[in-house]
Amino acid sequence: MAKRGKITTERADPIGALEVAGNELADLADEMRSWADSMASANMDHLEKYEQVESAADALENAELSTKVEALSQAIDTAIEGQEGHAECPTHQWGVQCQACGWSGNATSLVLVPPENYRVKTHPDPTVERPMRLVVGELYGYVPHTFGSSKRRLIIFNASWKSGEVPPPGVVEAKLAAMEARQAMEERRLRRHKPPEGRGFEPAIEPLPGFPELMNATVTWHEFHPYGKKATSRSDRFGNALEAARAGLGAVEHVLANIKIEAGDEETPELELLEAIREAYQECQEAVSELQDGVEFPGMY
Repeated sequence: MAKRGKITTERADPIGALEVAGNELADLADEMRSWADSMASANMDHLEKYEQVESAADALENAELSTKVEALSQAIDTAIEGQEGHAECPTHQWGVQCQACGWSGNATSLVLVPPENYRVKTHPDPTVERPMRLVVGELYGYVPHTFGSSKRRLIIFNASWKSGEVPPPGVVEAKLAAMEARQAMEERRLRRHKPPEGRGFEPAIEPLPGFPELMNATVTWHEFHPYGKKATSRSDRFGNALEAARAGLGAVEHVLANIKIEAGDEETPELELLEAIREAYQECQEAVSELQDGVEFPGMY
């Protein structure tokens, strides 16, 4: 009996289509794994249906399409925008600013809240002696041996008082004065560790021809959905995701097939980036091919 439903036409840029596919397949993988775990907890892991559910979960997880799409997307972003590049950092030392990456040489950084951004709040515990408070600053520290986004918040500095929406004279100033002493203490503590590692060398990369077209390109694909309020089955969601993936990969393949870089430019960062894009594209293509040949969903939903 033929399925009853509607065919919709979906549109997105090529990478957007691939992200739609990757996210949907990741959701399906989570659902099937949760289903398999629930069956195992209920002592149903001896059933044939359990084997089907677990097999589907394994296939979706092993494909890792969302991870592979992310790698392809990052490489294409570099191909579109290029890369400034930077020198390798010298060995970081406490108290010495790094001219390569801009690290200050400190283990901590103090962030003050501008007075115009002060927001008075009341502590939820009515028994607190000084329930009125506002954040005047935050202290951040580097996780040892790392750099970049590895800063973590150590302390929130709150000025507090007993009552009223306006802090009494000297309350905020006293808290601001205490912040420097606390920062100095945390600085001494964190400097017992090695300084955060610096960045490695990154070459400058010129934008690659052809890839900027992907920013403005639109791909289309068809999806099946049942009539009315009935939920789309996992099998149909899976098929819809594969359609989106094929649409996005087709546009990327078109760019790769037509890109022209001088044959004599061997060993350049641009050619290395192009090879990385080809490899990432191929991994996505293989993941889609494996999925379309090897996943069956037990039951309709």
